[in-house]
Amino acid sequence: DIAAGRLVTVLDDCLADSEVVHAVYLGRERAPRRIEAFLDHAAPRLRERLRQG
Repeated sequence: DIAAGRLVTVLDDCLADSEVVHAVYLGRERAPRRIEAFLDHAAPRLRERLRQG
């Protein structure tokens, strides 16, 4: 937890925007169906929430 001092930021000048979300997986041809279903479900909802702020 950064606020508690247990974690510290590094490379402060290389930080990404807080709105950036990445899902890393092997690819749709190798991903289990449940991963693909989650991404299909979550992506538009996350996109909308990030637009709203």
